[in-house]
Amino acid sequence: MSFRLSFCALLLAVGTAAAQAPRHPLDGLSPQEHWTVYEVLHAAGKVDSATRFGNVALREPDKAEVLGWRPGTRFSRGATVHLTQGGKGYDGVVDLLGRRLVEWRDVPAAQHMMTRDELGLISELILGDERVRAAIRKRGITDLHLVPMLGHRLRLHGRPRRARPPASCTASAGTGAGR
Repeated sequence: MSFRLSFCALLLAVGTAAAQAPRHPLDGLSPQEHWTVYEVLHAAGKVDSATRFGNVALREPDKAEVLGWRPGTRFSRGATVHLTQGGKGYDGVVDLLGRRLVEWRDVPAAQHMMTRDELGLISELILGDERVRAAIRKRGITDLHLVPMLGHRLRLHGRPRRARPPASCTASAGTGAGR
């Protein structure tokens, strides 16, 4: 019985891995490829507990490779990485098929991507200011959880909440209508 269970688990794992494998050179990174990026950077000594990933994305292949690609043929896969660590920023490129770090550079004096932690801090600072809270109340908004702050989860009174725009704003959100 345990052999059947193990075999079924193996088939499920193989099927799940196959479903996540990219089929086209421009497919976004799969969850497994994200883990590969982390594993490669960890093995190269580039990540620690202070590392904050700003962005991990597909490194688009050369146009000639994309145009020459045919279904079923093998293609290269790479990822670009932007991260901060101890107040410094770094850019890197990982070869996903070779599982190796091919580029790594310090990016001094650059404004690095903001992390979720920083966005949350900004939201807390803004909404923590009594002048801002008074201005919001003056406009008839009494539930500050309805105030969208950078699309981040708000932590008011120790409770994480997802910021939601008022219902009157949702009809035109993202379309530019009514602005």
